[in-house]
Amino acid sequence: MERVIAMGSGGLANHTVLLARDARVTTSPTALRPIRNGQGRMQGVCWCFADVSEENTNCADALATVELHFRALANSDRRWVLTCGLDGG
Repeated sequence: MERVIAMGSGGLANHTVLLARDARVTTSPTALRPIRNGQGRMQGVCWCFADVSEENTNCADALATVELHFRALANSDRRWVLTCGLDGG
């Protein structure tokens, strides 16, 4: 928020840590944008949060499934080679 106020422009924060009243800790992508009056002067900052808990759960479930498949393949008696590069090949 300090950066938005100092620079006068919006920004994104992808790893904002939120603490709920029941002490649960979660991360949330957030967007910050300046609020300007009719003369263009900054009057405040709008801070928007997104609830991505369901997406995070789905991603974690998918990753666990992939890991199980990988471990089953890696522990099989077959020999195999896996190559992967940054170009997707």
